[in-house]
Amino acid sequence: MKIPINYLPKEGIKPRNFLRHVIIGRDCSEIDYFEAETTSCYRTQAIKVLSRLLCVNSTTVRNHWGKTLNFESMPENYQLVLAYVEMAGISQKYANLIINDKYTPSRVTPCIFLRLCSWIR
Repeated sequence: MKIPINYLPKEGIKPRNFLRHVIIGRDCSEIDYFEAETTSCYRTQAIKVLSRLLCVNSTTVRNHWGKTLNFESMPENYQLVLAYVEMAGISQKYANLIINDKYTPSRVTPCIFLRLCSWIR
């Protein structure tokens, strides 16, 4: 079996764009995104999703990755991991389960991830 390493993303995804897709949804207008992002609990939800998916302490995300929804100080390697997670197909369903403390993502090795993504061409 060929492992499709050439199909993996080579660039990271910006945290705000990733979070828009998994918390709010795809195919929304800028107005819809703005309204959702300005709710009082959105940043807390975003921090929880990033923390759980990236296995990083929520204090690190909150205090060291930036004070805005852009998380402008997030290290590039984590942005690349977000691109991998998006490629693997995380859905709003799982993001909502994470937000409600009903799901903790499994950790996998890079080799297992590549095997799981072997259907990508």
